[in-house]
Amino acid sequence: RGRGIAAELVDEVVRAHQGGWASGAAEARRKRFGGKLPKDMQERARQARFLQQRGFSMEHIRAALKGDIED
Repeated sequence: RGRGIAAELVDEVVRAHQGGWASGAAEARRKRFGGKLPKDMQERARQARFLQQRGFSMEHIRAALKGDIED
C-alpha cells in the first residue's frame, strides 16, 4: 500500500496466499536443511530461527517443524 498499490489488490493477494504460508515455511525449511525433521532441540531451534528471520509466524514454523518448539 505504501508503494501506491490499491488496497483492494493487496487484500485480495494476501487472502489468496494465506493458506500457502505454512507450506512456504515447510518448503523453505526443506530447501535449506533437507527433508529430515530435526531430532534434537538445538537443531529445531536453529531451524526455527532461520524461518523467523524470513518472516514466518510461529504458527507456520510449528507446522513446518511438525510440532511445538517447546515439546
